[in-house]
Formats: sequence, structure tokens, C-alpha cells
Amino acid sequence: MGLNNHDIKEIIITFKMASSNPKYEGNTNEIIKMLANEYNVPFDRIYTIIFGKKANGNIGANLRMLRLKRNLTQQEVADSLGLYYQTIGYWENNKGSPGAKKLERLAEFYGVSVEEITEENS
Repeated sequence: MGLNNHDIKEIIITFKMASSNPKYEGNTNEIIKMLANEYNVPFDRIYTIIFGKKANGNIGANLRMLRLKRNLTQQEVADSLGLYYQTIGYWENNKGSPGAKKLERLAEFYGVSVEEITEENS
């Protein structure tokens, strides 16, 4: 069953409300997973509704390229950002993607725009 306009508005409002809840701070993917389950649609569909672009387009490849261009290890990137190195690998292998705040931190760390990380061909 597809989503109607009412469902889409409801998803956006619910996402905004959940995102402002301290319980879900930094857990954008968890909120999207819950909404996908609730509306019985794929994760990518909810991600596209909320962010207006396909989840994990080339984010992983772009993050890996940015890291390798700077001769950094996943551990070095993780340490600089206060993350686990496994998280960096998870993102680089497109098993998930960073939320908006972490994307901004990554962009600042690498000295690029968020768009450069999320674009299809970087």
C-alpha cells in the first residue's frame, strides 16, 4: 500500500517531534527505521521523504574517498570526531548513514560541504 499526502505530512511531523526528543538525539536512523516499520515501507522511502534524497547514494564511497585522500585510517577519523572506528566502517560500507548532525561534523572535519559527501558522483 502506498503513502498518501496525509501519511507523508504525518511522517514529517512525527520525525521532527522525535528528533527533538533527547531520547533520540543523534539516532536519526533509528527514528527512520521505526517510521518505516510503522508505515510498512522501506527505510529508503522514509529517508527520501524526510531528506529529499536517496539514502546511502554514494555517501559511503564519498566518505571512504575523503578519508583515503588524506591518508587517514578509520581509527584516526573516529578519534577526531569522538566516534568508534566501527561506525566509520559501517558508514563507508553503506550499512547505514550518518544523521544530519554527524554529516555536518564530517563535512567540517574534511573541509567540504555536506552536499559533497551526499552527492552521487563526488
